[in-house]
Amino acid sequence: MITFNISEIYANPPFGLDKELQMSTLLKYLGRASTGVTIRESVDSSVNGDTRLLQIKDLPKNETEFNAKHLPTISWESGATPQYLKRDSIIITGRGEAKAYLFTGSESDKVMISSVLINIELETELITPEFLVWYINNTTSAQKHFAINSRDMILPMTSIATVKSLPITIPPLEQQQHILELEYFAKQEQLAFQRMSKLRREFNKSASEKILQQSTNNDI
Repeated sequence: MITFNISEIYANPPFGLDKELQMSTLLKYLGRASTGVTIRESVDSSVNGDTRLLQIKDLPKNETEFNAKHLPTISWESGATPQYLKRDSIIITGRGEAKAYLFTGSESDKVMISSVLINIELETELITPEFLVWYINNTTSAQKHFAINSRDMILPMTSIATVKSLPITIPPLEQQQHILELEYFAKQEQLAFQRMSKLRREFNKSASEKILQQSTNNDI
């Protein structure tokens, strides 16, 4: 089985990924960053609620994309109209390890975020939302930036200022897509390996039980 590290490929690009065509900037120049609403009391889900609330616990464990399907609905009674997530909004966790997620729903879903989450809305076509999510989660430079600038060593806290000051290296769109394709194939390879490992364990278990059964019969 062939394995490869996508982050290393990005740092030392083969396959025609030309470093000379890449540009560097700060995240704050690529879009608008904002934090969510502060909720000081516990929030109960309401069947008749008209707004969905996204908290860290609602983010997927093994995926980087999510929609509003399984988010709890609440009755938002505050006088202020919350800022709802738009399609391709990028959510970054502000508590614990900084990780990025892509919202694939729409503004009509009426999803607002809690204050420990940071929302990025890109305002440029130089970089795709999918690539930015990959960049934040996988590149050494991004993770190092968050680690150095996080507060509280026990439970790291990432501020909106830290997010805005994240240096981004942007390759051309074609190269961004190529990197995402490599990431996709790497995940498919990993899933295939996991399925093969599961089948191997099941086979070994069955074979072991047969051996034990034969041994028992021989003793009788």
